[in-house]
Amino acid sequence: MQLMKMNYHLTRASLLIMLALLLGASKAWAQVPTDSIVADFKYFVKLLEERHPDPYSGYGGKPYFRMAASDARNALLKDKVTDVREFAYRINEFLAPLKDGHTVAMPDGHDVPGHFPVQYTDPATLITLEAINDGIIVKALPEEYKGLVGSRLVAIENVAVNDLASGMAKYFIAENEIGRMMNLAHYAMQPKALRKVIPTLGDATITYQLKTPKGKKAEVTLPVVPFNQVLQFQAQSARPSSFPAKPFSYDFLGMLQYGFADEGNNTMYFHVAHMIARDVLEYDKEHGYDYKSLLQGIYSIAGMPVPDNEDFAIAMIPSLNEEFEKMLQLMKQNGSKDLIIDLRGNGGGTTNIIYPLVYQLYGDRYLKECYRDEKGLYLLTPHSMSEADLEQMNATNEYKLEYGDYLDLSEVSYHNTSIENMRKSFIDGSMCSIKDKLRAQNGQPAYNPEHVYVVTDPLTFSAAFHMAYYLWKMGATVVGVSSSQAPNTFMGNQAFYLPRTGLTGDICGTIQIFFPDNDPRAKQFTPDLMTTYEDYKRYNFDDNTPILYLLDIIKNKK
Repeated sequence: MQLMKMNYHLTRASLLIMLALLLGASKAWAQVPTDSIVADFKYFVKLLEERHPDPYSGYGGKPYFRMAASDARNALLKDKVTDVREFAYRINEFLAPLKDGHTVAMPDGHDVPGHFPVQYTDPATLITLEAINDGIIVKALPEEYKGLVGSRLVAIENVAVNDLASGMAKYFIAENEIGRMMNLAHYAMQPKALRKVIPTLGDATITYQLKTPKGKKAEVTLPVVPFNQVLQFQAQSARPSSFPAKPFSYDFLGMLQYGFADEGNNTMYFHVAHMIARDVLEYDKEHGYDYKSLLQGIYSIAGMPVPDNEDFAIAMIPSLNEEFEKMLQLMKQNGSKDLIIDLRGNGGGTTNIIYPLVYQLYGDRYLKECYRDEKGLYLLTPHSMSEADLEQMNATNEYKLEYGDYLDLSEVSYHNTSIENMRKSFIDGSMCSIKDKLRAQNGQPAYNPEHVYVVTDPLTFSAAFHMAYYLWKMGATVVGVSSSQAPNTFMGNQAFYLPRTGLTGDICGTIQIFFPDNDPRAKQFTPDLMTTYEDYKRYNFDDNTPILYLLDIIKNKK
């Protein structure tokens, strides 16, 4: 259980960053002297070399890493950078060769290139694009161009999409091809980003070359939108919140808007918006971690103060595992055969709340076949593990590890004990608000539908991708668009703080290995059922095209 606890510590920063992004606040960025920014950059590079499991390979080796760091530092001096947000952009640009979506700088928790991109839209002036498996499609345009919605993006300023995505990968963090396309879709209206690969781009307009659903060429020229105005659009378009929020919702898919007749309540739909839940808060409080900042953040999203009664405040937060258990019991009552789990747009949170959920579906089979069975390398540092914990690990496992060593995660296993002991250890240490119900399963599934489908998109990231992956390993069918997270990637976030600028962010400490390096899925997981441009066209470019596509498959199966 020591490793599970250790890894959880490394996810705290991601949870708080996710909350900051959900809050979406904006303010004036701090200005600091250039020499302070340069000093903080040097300190960041030092932290990166100390904490990251492999900061060098992406650059071609240590000498080239040091050259890139020197070039970035000198550019800060030459350009006399004083703005903290600009400094964050420069750090993330420097980090792009790592292809690590979890090692990132975040000024005040705000969106910067390469981390949980969010689409901003204003129908009067902006274009909204979406990356799919075989290109980029237009989701929204100003009123005068609405007839072009559904077109493919072919080029911007006559520079082809593939060339743009490849060029932007040098400046914006992306772990795979769909991540590069997602970045292009996100920054296609921001001239500062585009100018990195289109140096001749002007200041007044951006021209987009399109291919319509009927195969005809089209062109749209839109005015440039200042970044401050984009932030205003972000605030204006933020969805109103109610409390308690419902990030975990479910219903039978007999709803008219889907055009799907399911009178027997055969198909259940379960939507997971993010991986922030009461399960985390209760675990934090029980183990003496800082749960108060997470609790405050959750209530801030709803624009409400935290109730004086803290236990009541925590109890009001939905539990992922509790809601999933209620949903499974409803399926069991109806003898439902098909379960659709929708993870689109889910940027993650903490992975540990997923394990009990998968156990509910598969019981002991999950513990025997899948639980924590992936390979990986964990870098031991004073920041990631205390000296006392290191000594305990050495005593428990009868080997000696030191700071700077790598722990092979495949050696940390429960497979040398009985299934009863494995189950008890798993449930007792789980991050779950319904442990008694897990125990009552006695190793059996709470309910196991005949078919489990998991719907993903490029924004299905971090813990959300982990959920899709573990369910897939247990036999679920993944549907939709590939995730922008690579299965073989860096993971295990460790927060950093730069003292002169106040800049914060994460540095990864683990190499995660889900597939052999030569497996095509190692860098980009391919859904079992991929939705393509022709599928979106067939369903009139509906936002729920992957769901409609899947429902047709379920109907035909019957």
